Amino acid sequence: MPVIGLTGCPGAGKTIVAGILKELGAAIISGDQIGKEVVDSSPKILNSLTKAFGAEILDDDGKLLRRKLGKIAFSSPTQMSKLDQIVHPPLLIELKRQIEAHPAVSPQGLLVVDAALIFEWGIADWFDKIITVHAEYWLRIKRLVSSGLTEKEAQQRTDAQLNQEEKIRRADITIENNRMVKDLGPVVKKIYQMLCSLSS
Repeated sequence: MPVIGLTGCPGAGKTIVAGILKELGAAIISGDQIGKEVVDSSPKILNSLTKAFGAEILDDDGKLLRRKLGKIAFSSPTQMSKLDQIVHPPLLIELKRQIEAHPAVSPQGLLVVDAALIFEWGIADWFDKIITVHAEYWLRIKRLVSSGLTEKEAQQRTDAQLNQEEKIRRADITIENNRMVKDLGPVVKKIYQMLCSLSS
């Protein structure tokens, strides 16, 4: 079964593309979801995060306040590095486990890993093909602000990743997402059909 990496800068729309691929029949693994599960299931990781970023990242019940953690972590490269060192090693172990488990469960079709940091994590060689979803900078910021971030937070999250031009350069396939969601469907369907042919 072909394993496809799906990436893009914040606000580009990669998760929307993942949703379309899922509707078409692809199996989806979400890097964001794995990150949440890894933290939620490990008191050790939560304790490390609290030590690194302070008790203010927890609510009164001891649950992680992800928006608060994100605001602190994206405020500087040093803080971002702290978060990466704590969360990414166990996240990548679990991501690899889930990828390897999928062929045994679903030998047919396409497996897509929706993850923003494929290139930053150095795992590009895990995939048969990598798709980068891209959009104009102003539009990405507008979408992030619409999701509830401030403009400053949106810019910080964008600046914390590899720049879009490099993600496009390193991709096997690119999808422009400057228009309406409805315009993505036919484009993604063609790509899905092409990728499925890799296993035939």
